[in-house]
Amino acid sequence: MIQIFARNYRGFKDLLISLDKTIFLVGDNSTGKSSIIYLMDYIVNSEFNNYPTLNTGSIQDRYDFFSPYFDNSDVTIGFIVEKGNKKTSKIITIKKGKEFDPPTVVRFSLINSNTAITLKKNTKNISIRYKNIKNDEIDVENIYNIHNSNSGFVNTDIKSNNKIINSMATIVDSMYAYDKKRVKT
Repeated sequence: MIQIFARNYRGFKDLLISLDKTIFLVGDNSTGKSSIIYLMDYIVNSEFNNYPTLNTGSIQDRYDFFSPYFDNSDVTIGFIVEKGNKKTSKIITIKKGKEFDPPTVVRFSLINSNTAITLKKNTKNISIRYKNIKNDEIDVENIYNIHNSNSGFVNTDIKSNNKIINSMATIVDSMYAYDKKRVKT
């Protein structure tokens, strides 16, 4: 089973889609059908690696995650994959770029059956947090809470300028920096 969820994405305040059955999208024009397809395409084809872009077929809409209905607030997008007894989730928070700049991922969480790792982009560096969790805690609301909580972060020595925090290289570097600090203390 796969669940896709989002907050403040385009015209949706809260969105939850379960992909365990066939889905038909039916509705009037401008009700969000294309937005749902772009979101599913983005998650399936990117798994949140590198810069967030939508495959809308239009160059000008590729960064169009944001909604004027919600004052262009940060957008949070995630998914849960359940295979047997094991659950895995990824979730990102995207901040709108200035004028012609692309959006930036400012928070990234990777959650599996027993661990949640969250990276947070600060003004100068990247912070990391490890949290032990139980498999039954992996549901949409708990994932939002784990992802958005501001406690337990440790600053790393990794500078945040021009870093893509949801790239595998940054994740590995942050985990290494965290372990190095933990060993020193």
